[in-house]
Amino acid sequence: MNRSYAVSLDAFSKTITTGVALLFVGIGFGLFLVPDNSSDSNTGSVIWLLINLFNFSIFLFCYLFRPLAYLLSDENLTIRRLLLPRVFPYAEMAEVRQIPREDLRWTMRTFGNGGVFGYYGKFYHTSFGAMTWFASRRDHYVLVLFKDGRKIIVTPDDLNFVHDLSSRLSSQFTKP
Repeated sequence: MNRSYAVSLDAFSKTITTGVALLFVGIGFGLFLVPDNSSDSNTGSVIWLLINLFNFSIFLFCYLFRPLAYLLSDENLTIRRLLLPRVFPYAEMAEVRQIPREDLRWTMRTFGNGGVFGYYGKFYHTSFGAMTWFASRRDHYVLVLFKDGRKIIVTPDDLNFVHDLSSRLSSQFTKP
């Protein structure tokens, strides 16, 4: 039986997303208003266009890869995203547990997104090591440990997710 768990942004992520959007719009309009003193009248327009395309690309990338929901099927945990959903078979998982917010303080982002439409990508913490986050909030942390040592963090709105995923993992171990 499939079960979908909702994902929503926390207030900080909403603030960061709004702030970055306003910053990019401000940069776009600000550069448009700067007088072009170059001898080639198209130079300023090309630079303005390139900067705006770059900013838009960053924002679009963050939007497309944000976690939308966590789907528990009979055999997999799927991280739903608009682009390239991630599928993790239960057979590869070793353990799932909720992590208190305090335990992940001072986590370092090594190659990830720290607030625009969520928190996802590669992160590192001295106690947990390298992790991949598919999170949208800075609470409700759920750590999924894999048999090969990989770790992912998810943040479902409903923490019944932990019990549901744990029971699906234990049923994997009892299958002949």
